[in-house]
Amino acid sequence: MKRCVSDLNSAECDINGHLAWANFCSHFKLGADLLVRIGCKEADTRRTAYRTRKMRQSDEVLKFVDVSRGHFHHPEQHGREDMATGRFQQRKITVGADNTGSGGMAFSLTKNISITNCSFNGRLIENLTIEDTDTFVPDEALKDIVSVNSGGFFPETVLSSKGKVFSPPHKTDTGCPYLAVELAEYAFSWFNEQRELLFPPRGKE
Repeated sequence: MKRCVSDLNSAECDINGHLAWANFCSHFKLGADLLVRIGCKEADTRRTAYRTRKMRQSDEVLKFVDVSRGHFHHPEQHGREDMATGRFQQRKITVGADNTGSGGMAFSLTKNISITNCSFNGRLIENLTIEDTDTFVPDEALKDIVSVNSGGFFPETVLSSKGKVFSPPHKTDTGCPYLAVELAEYAFSWFNEQRELLFPPRGKE
């Protein structure tokens, strides 16, 4: 899983992003299934294993990872043939957009960008420079109308084995979708936490 997270972080196109995301979802399911299966065999870890299984079913991100794995492994099921598993997006800035990222102007952030004496939604931007390495808007007062969007692979809608549609989770503060690597980092961190709860390293029991 750790290698898959690294591959997602360095993906530079749709194909690399798809392969890394598919591999992560597959390894996560195998690892999480194994944790619960082994944990349920022992009386002293059974309750924790049941709790782990329940969390995996109720958590929005973990559920999406599980459903994505099934989508990747059975693409022939009806309705999945024409569904993209995700898309690669270059880093960009949006100006004057709403919280879904639409309704404004977007610029690829492949080089430094300067905005001078421009008005967006009634707000004047006198002088703003965003460098190609910036991950946030340098001017705090303009963060409500200018945003830096991370580049990378974004998962898209998937179908469960029962035909239920699952949309990728979105950030509650901005309404923007998570990058695949952000979902993978969350799921990998959760997996490690559950592993330590079920099977603590010697000396930590």
